[in-house]
Amino acid sequence: MATYPYTMRVTDFSGSPFPGAVPRARIRPVRDASGPDGMLAARDVPVTLDASGFGSFDLVASVDTAPATRYRLVVDWLTTTQSGQEIAAWGSEWEFTAVAGGGDIRTMGDVPASAIFYGPPWPANTPPGLYIETVTGDIGWKEPS
Repeated sequence: MATYPYTMRVTDFSGSPFPGAVPRARIRPVRDASGPDGMLAARDVPVTLDASGFGSFDLVASVDTAPATRYRLVVDWLTTTQSGQEIAAWGSEWEFTAVAGGGDIRTMGDVPASAIFYGPPWPANTPPGLYIETVTGDIGWKEPS
């Protein structure tokens, strides 16, 4: 099954990765779906974050699922009690569409799985889609760059 590499970085609004807490991150598909090689169960995909808040993971692109499935990055911020027990202090969630080709999910919050573009000019970050060149009349599929 074709998967693509995705990346992300999580911090607080001051730009600090984890002030006083330890994050536990995972990617949660919004629903069960079918994929190119069979049925896909909506199980969490664990993500390890480094000290700077950076993480990477592989997923099936949303456009390769039926129905086209969005994903949710879920981060539980854990703190340690005086007795040494870890408890969830708060949680954060971000929903995104996993575009074909992978990339930084920060740019995928509201993008379609694929689209049709007329140009030039072309959209920023060249998302995947059908590109129709209005000057030459050329038509083609472009993968993200």
